[in-house]
Amino acid sequence: MAHQLFLVLGTSASLLLLPADSQAGVAQAEKGLLINVTARTFRQGEAVSVRVRCTCPGPLEQVRGEVFGQPLQFTVRDQEWWGLAGIDLSTKAGTYSMSVEAQGPGQLALRGTRSIRVAARTFPVRRLRVASQFVEPSEEDQLRIVREAERIAGIFQAPSMRTWDGNFVRPLMGPVTSNFGARTVFNGQSRAPHAGIDFTDEVGTPAASPSAGRIVLAEDLFFTGGTIIIDHGQGLYSLFAHLSGFVAHEGEEVAQGAVVGFVGATGRVTGPHLHWAIRLNGARVDPLSMIEIARNR
Repeated sequence: MAHQLFLVLGTSASLLLLPADSQAGVAQAEKGLLINVTARTFRQGEAVSVRVRCTCPGPLEQVRGEVFGQPLQFTVRDQEWWGLAGIDLSTKAGTYSMSVEAQGPGQLALRGTRSIRVAARTFPVRRLRVASQFVEPSEEDQLRIVREAERIAGIFQAPSMRTWDGNFVRPLMGPVTSNFGARTVFNGQSRAPHAGIDFTDEVGTPAASPSAGRIVLAEDLFFTGGTIIIDHGQGLYSLFAHLSGFVAHEGEEVAQGAVVGFVGATGRVTGPHLHWAIRLNGARVDPLSMIEIARNR
């Protein structure tokens, strides 16, 4: 079940925190913002939905914000502005400030801040055996790894001009066999945590785009093998790894449910599976939390 917090923000810096089932104070906020913040949980690796509308007589003309060091990119639907934020996998437990600025009718300036409390989360440890070159790569492979990491980081950091349509589904219908955030030990050596989820399936099983988007990368990479990255808009990206082949290619627009590639066992793997990772304004978040956000939008 998603958790919701409601805030009414006026033109001053003062805030009124309301429980989800309370409407106290809303009617008195004649020149303010109603902000609805929703998440599956407020922990590391979770996607957060932020909805904003004006309590003043007239629609908002512009909304922007920032939280967790990320910009909040908003789009308007039926006079309600909707944005996304991600609590990164490495975010420390604690209280963080979110700022919102909006322009109302008659160029009315509305500003406010609020606090989001991130709770601690415990992740399991997984121990795997893989081919030695993926734990102790050659000098040539190390250079390749650096180049590929820089390229992927550039994709995730580039501003997206798309607007996410708000829909999200699983790329495969099978069960998740490796959970998000697991601390990973390859051949006895600790490596980065598992920043996605895995679906174990047969080689050649079609993998579908979870939402409409544009293919911004489709090629073979050292660690992730056959890799596709899809720009869904508003800083939201999907990454598919270990594919055995591609259907979609860089620059292509794809619809939700369109097959983009096939399950494989390429790159650093222990067997055939699809690795699905999400980046949301640069934050590593659990893809299943994005599905929850879309369901409760």
